[in-house]
Amino acid sequence: MVKLSYRTCFAFSTLILALTCLCCAVQGLLLVVDRTAPPADPAALARALDKRLMQTRQAHEQITALWQQLQAGQPAACTAPPVVIPAIFVLRPAEADNAPSLGDAARQLNRAIDRIAWAVEAWSAGCAAGSAQAAARGLDYLNEAGRALDEAQALLNAAPR
Repeated sequence: MVKLSYRTCFAFSTLILALTCLCCAVQGLLLVVDRTAPPADPAALARALDKRLMQTRQAHEQITALWQQLQAGQPAACTAPPVVIPAIFVLRPAEADNAPSLGDAARQLNRAIDRIAWAVEAWSAGCAAGSAQAAARGLDYLNEAGRALDEAQALLNAAPR
């Protein structure tokens, strides 16, 4: 086994520290560039919003099927639900100002994503108990999410592109 000298260890740790600082500086620069970049085209935002809406609908359908299975008294595996909850949809202020109807659609989409996350959390907390009350609460969250998804879709369809 080779024993490293103090100078070698010091140089190596200094290099790691310098790389860490460089990464932080790059992240800060990217944040500034993102904030100062021109707002995205409303058509591009609408396409991205539509894609996230489809992903959220898919997650909604998956967790709804699990809750309905539990409510019907069918056995359900009480593991983490195999649902990928999409990330919230973030519009920069300039983008929301350029396309207010897309901002409203994004808020409804994010509300649906939040409710789906609550339904998944309720699944994790109440699945093992198998209580009708837990199933009703989970389905209430999903009903709210479904209404928010429908509203987001309606706002997106009405938005000028």
